[in-house]
Amino acid sequence: MKSQTHLLSGPLLVSGSENPAPRQGGVPPSVQALEISVTDASIDDGDPVPAWIQTHVQHVVHRRWMPIRRRLYTAWHRSGDDQLAKRAERLNMCCASPMVQKGVDGASKTRMMRCRDRLCPLCAIKRSERLGSQLVAAVSKMDDPRHIVLTAPAVPDFLREQIDGLRHAFRALRRSDQWSGTQRGGVYSIEVTLNKKTGLWHPHLHIITDGEYIAQNTLVDEWRRALQTSGIWSEVRDDQAVVVWIERVGNRRRLADYIGKYVAKPAELESWPEDALCEYAVAMRGARLVHAFGSLHGMKLESDDEPNEQAEPGVVLAVLPIINAARRGDALAIAVCASSRAHGHAWDQWAGVDTPPEEIERVAGYEVDEEAWWNAVRCLHHEYATGLRGWLRERTPDPVPTEPPWW
Repeated sequence: MKSQTHLLSGPLLVSGSENPAPRQGGVPPSVQALEISVTDASIDDGDPVPAWIQTHVQHVVHRRWMPIRRRLYTAWHRSGDDQLAKRAERLNMCCASPMVQKGVDGASKTRMMRCRDRLCPLCAIKRSERLGSQLVAAVSKMDDPRHIVLTAPAVPDFLREQIDGLRHAFRALRRSDQWSGTQRGGVYSIEVTLNKKTGLWHPHLHIITDGEYIAQNTLVDEWRRALQTSGIWSEVRDDQAVVVWIERVGNRRRLADYIGKYVAKPAELESWPEDALCEYAVAMRGARLVHAFGSLHGMKLESDDEPNEQAEPGVVLAVLPIINAARRGDALAIAVCASSRAHGHAWDQWAGVDTPPEEIERVAGYEVDEEAWWNAVRCLHHEYATGLRGWLRERTPDPVPTEPPWW
């Protein structure tokens, strides 16, 4: 196996473990944060995967989901799909380099540059929180909401084709007399699960609809006929069972959170094989999973990846060098991290170091004096920046002199 050397833009922690390092108490970690010589990770001989590199901040922020993040990274790199490989690299950099910004109003804020990928567990949680609030707003406009689940028989077709067929069938259902005569409008989402025994996809619809009572057996017949128009399920027999579930909505907040959660991230993602992780990622690329219809048509429901928030005017500094300095035992960096919580930050958790007794008084001073704390942050950042420039100058060869032109 060949080694691969990476020139990194900042000091990174390379760890063979999926768990963050224990609290160091000022002692450097066993794997130095400035190491830049990394060995390729490989699952099988002859199947190399680019090295999985995570900062200590990432280990803390993504602690719960490190195994599935690494599985996604490995599967997407192995897929041979250039777009998936690019997504893997974005996933690899999610929350790698937090920034701190001091705005023109004097308030400071830590900004995390997230990857925004639909399958990133942390980004999925953020998306589900936003989507849940939007769904609550949608349900609040309804007089008599009901929760309906529509499923289809399992077929061996590609997932993207099944999702397209499911949408086609639901449009056909909404045009039927039974549906259009009783339901005024609502929102629907697509949830995808995978049958572990058969390996077949199981996409189905969650619908919150506002309208009148509709009998379950009537809806079963209408849904079967709608599926027969989809192409994929055109051979569904008139006597073949399809699952339709109807429930009157009681707790609107709980239902909205439930649907938002499962739209943002499949429930069984952790147990999917690599080929399923790749097919799902490709099938969901650019696909909207939540839609409004009928009386709510045109209501904005943002389930797609949102861009990183734009930086506001002010001073923006990198946090990672300060975290790494604290983990190396730098007293000022430890004091800055330990006192950061008083100013709305969580750098003490990211650094994971104990405050030396001789620094307790300085920490207390920084906690009550935000301006002094911010000046210390700037001092550490400036020291890192000038040190990095010097390091680069030492390793940059002088330009080779050229002969002047003969004229």
